[in-house]
Amino acid sequence: MDQERLPFYKSKWLIVLMLLIVVPFLLLGCSNSNYSNNPDDTEIKTISSEEDLKNIIHSVVREKTNNDNQERIISLSIQEDGESGDSNNKIITANLLADSSSFGNTKFKILMNSAKISEKIFKDEQVSQFILLWDLPLVDAYGNVDNALVARIVLSKDTANLINWENLNYERLPEIADEYFEHNALSK
Repeated sequence: MDQERLPFYKSKWLIVLMLLIVVPFLLLGCSNSNYSNNPDDTEIKTISSEEDLKNIIHSVVREKTNNDNQERIISLSIQEDGESGDSNNKIITANLLADSSSFGNTKFKILMNSAKISEKIFKDEQVSQFILLWDLPLVDAYGNVDNALVARIVLSKDTANLINWENLNYERLPEIADEYFEHNALSK
């Protein structure tokens, strides 16, 4: 019997091998890249603990800074807003350590991260005010390094409701905030 040899690209083993290689890549390529199994990526609708607050902050910025790998979060607090008359309203304060940058964009990063964190904080309808304090290691006249307050941003619920977070120019945050303080070190 004369049996014709098939060209190698028509052989069954090559077709099976190609299917085993190509199909998984196609399936991976069709997966939803916006979905994550990471619980830190989920939106928190109600901030009921400092752990919730920590998860929100860490979903925007790393846990450690680029300043000698120091902890990002200095302090957090969730307090009842006594002035609003509604016992469900809360004032959230976060004191964070900013990343140092040798490219002069430290201020921009602080403003950008502030906006991103604030957007997530105000998804909780019970937050009436968010106070964000940023520290940075600064060198004093004697050469000593110490963390010092370089920015304070205060946003009320009323102000946050006016902000279109998707189109916000981060550099306008100082104008928009209810209160804003900037250390001279950020202006340089």
